[in-house]
Amino acid sequence: MAFCLQRLHQASLKQDSLDALPLVILTREDVNDDERQQQKDLSHLSSRSPWEIAVRSGHFVQLERPDLVIAAVNEVMRPVERPPKAVSLEQSQ
Repeated sequence: MAFCLQRLHQASLKQDSLDALPLVILTREDVNDDERQQQKDLSHLSSRSPWEIAVRSGHFVQLERPDLVIAAVNEVMRPVERPPKAVSLEQSQ
């Protein structure tokens, strides 16, 4: 069972495994190289996942840079722009 869960977890971390699910990665400024790489890797999970370093921020980005958090929430809540659905002529009559 543990092996299956581990495989599922690994599969979930593959590039674009979240498709176009909106995801914003905010990384505090003072991270080491390993943490920075982990955060960067997260940004590859979705085709809609910008990654931003929260300059002038420590561990509590939401307290030290609320402007970035608000912008991230707005980005996630923004609807995906899709072309209008085609309507058949039979349905419109």
